[in-house]
Amino acid sequence: IEQVQKSAADGCAVVLEWQDLDPRLGYRLLGGWGRESTSNILAEVEQRLIRLQELIQKVAENVPVAVSGPTLRLPPLFHVPERQCGPDEARLQHALSEFILWASQQANVRVLNQHWLDELVPAAARFDMKSDLLAGIPHTPAYSDVLAQAIAGLLAPASPKKGLITDLDGTLWKGIVGEIGAGAVSWDLTNHAQVHGLYQQVLQALAEQGVLVGVATKNDAEVVEEAFKRSDLLLKREQIFPLMAGWQPKSEAVQRILRAWNISADDAVFVDDSPMELAEVQAAFPHLECVLFPASESSKFEKLLYGLRSRFAKERVTREDKLRRQSLQGNDAFEGETRRAPSYDDFLREAHAELSVEFVSAKVDPRSLELINKTNQFNLNGLRYTQTEWQRHAHQ
Repeated sequence: IEQVQKSAADGCAVVLEWQDLDPRLGYRLLGGWGRESTSNILAEVEQRLIRLQELIQKVAENVPVAVSGPTLRLPPLFHVPERQCGPDEARLQHALSEFILWASQQANVRVLNQHWLDELVPAAARFDMKSDLLAGIPHTPAYSDVLAQAIAGLLAPASPKKGLITDLDGTLWKGIVGEIGAGAVSWDLTNHAQVHGLYQQVLQALAEQGVLVGVATKNDAEVVEEAFKRSDLLLKREQIFPLMAGWQPKSEAVQRILRAWNISADDAVFVDDSPMELAEVQAAFPHLECVLFPASESSKFEKLLYGLRSRFAKERVTREDKLRRQSLQGNDAFEGETRRAPSYDDFLREAHAELSVEFVSAKVDPRSLELINKTNQFNLNGLRYTQTEWQRHAHQ
């Protein structure tokens, strides 16, 4: 702990395997696997996990901590068949689960998702018995590489995307609304359009966490607005800003949406079911991530849902995140009014605005780091801080 506190490290990684919690749960120590030894192992693991909690809590006061629980299977020390989970193994897993739950709830601590890791590397491809016995390194080289990248991603996560621009026909719903009418487009099981409903469900959840959701569609605006009056739509009209409906190229609609949001193309994602529309937009915005909506390929669609969640993921959702869309909408309306208003100075004089400043030194608010790194709004010198650097600066 003292070494971490005194060093200039930007983070701390805690990568555990079962033998780290008790050497007898590995293959390099002949400590016995009988009934008496098993009982003693269980008690030792529980005590070490408690001690780990104390250490992690202290380290996390200074730097972010990434935690990876055991990812290799337990050695054959149990008397029940391998296909069966007996009470001893269940007790070990329960102790680990309680530790992982505790860690996931701590400020400045991030826990590696084991299910996500399972998708990348199957359990059978992780363990290297020869390397473990000769050098005490239980992981295969390929798995070590994946695990290291995962830990690095926890300690220095990529900035989340800010906005999603979506098509409507064939994407948000099944059918062409201009041809079959607002009442005939669908997104449910009955009409074999459940994927569109699931997509709406994800967009609704993203909008609720503060992600900007805009629409770029080649349709008449009146027809689109009629469709959004349907009460069974999961993504509501008020969660969309702006909605660009017309017959101009999609790239023009995308440009207007990005301008309304005041963000760059690399902070957004564009989703459409037409490869041609995606290509046209991609040519105009090389740094915009353009994603094909795979309505007819279920396996790719599941990947799309997870991908969208990951691109916009963040550790915490703040009050400011939830108010972002309303703020932009209000600013858009305000600019429209000021263009017609006789005097902006008159508005300022009549606003009766009050400015309050509060200094909080006991705890560093994560929002302060988010604001100081917004070079286009608050950071005038262009310098950016990591989370650790900002914590050190605040405690000086």
